[in-house]
Amino acid sequence: MYKWSIFGAFGGMIILILFGAFSYQIERHYGNQRSFYDESHTGDIIVNRDKGEVRLLKKTWKRIYASMPEGDIDLLQWQHDRMEVYRLVDGAPPSSPLSVEVIDELLVTNKIKLIIQSR
Repeated sequence: MYKWSIFGAFGGMIILILFGAFSYQIERHYGNQRSFYDESHTGDIIVNRDKGEVRLLKKTWKRIYASMPEGDIDLLQWQHDRMEVYRLVDGAPPSSPLSVEVIDELLVTNKIKLIIQSR
């Protein structure tokens, strides 16, 4: 009985250490943009207002990517630009291709909501 208690305590400590290392890796990679990782989901819409680009987000267990025709791009490549992340309210994708104008129209009609924006 005593042996299993020590094993359980040791296992719990290992799990806490691994979780801390995982959190530190995300913090170190994204820095002050960590909130984008924490609050976004796969399928959210990211708008880069400075470049006038709109992309869908893909989130893995340790990275966020903006989906592009030529391939996915890490969110850090947009880190210094003005970004906004939106989520569709009803979950249905818009019928027209995504653009900044379409996003603004969806925002006015309350079909999307702002999740987070960079400062």
